Amino acid sequence: MSKIEDLEKLQQLKEKGALTDEEFEKEKKIILNDVLSDNTSTKSENVRKKMKPWQIILLIILILIFIIVVRIYNICNWQWSYKQL
Repeated sequence: MSKIEDLEKLQQLKEKGALTDEEFEKEKKIILNDVLSDNTSTKSENVRKKMKPWQIILLIILILIFIIVVRIYNICNWQWSYKQL
C-alpha cells in the first residue's frame, strides 16, 4: 500500500467518526515520518545526543588516569635510561 492510500483511508476513518482528531493527527504524522525516513535521513539521526553528567565525570576521570599513567611511565623510563649512563 502506498502512503497516499494510507492517508486516504485515514481520512475516511476520520470522516466516519472512527478516529478522533488527535488520533488522526498522530497516525498522519507516523505515515508522513515514514515517507521522510524513506527519502532522506531524519532530523533525529543528525541531532547529536547530549552527554549525561555521569558520562562527563567518567570521561574526565579516564583522561586523568591516562595522564597519570603516561607521567609515571615517562618518569620510570627516564630513571631507567639515566641509570644506564
